[in-house]
Amino acid sequence: MTVGRTAKLLTVAMFTLRMLLGDAASFCAAAAIPKQQSLDEWRSLTAAAAPAPRVFVKGDHTRFYFQSATNVEEFDARW
Repeated sequence: MTVGRTAKLLTVAMFTLRMLLGDAASFCAAAAIPKQQSLDEWRSLTAAAAPAPRVFVKGDHTRFYFQSATNVEEFDARW
């Protein structure tokens, strides 16, 4: 995979995630703690020192795979 293509996929991935996270305010306040935990986890997975995720885009479906020391985290979105 070329650097340009990787950059393009990461741009699409970040745009998709911003769309998803931007709609978080519409959910009820009772879910604030799990949302904050999810946001903290997302920030740790996307930190500068973290390895780059594998991103797959097909049509309106985007999947992110993050490899950690103990397991693989997967996020997906449709738009």
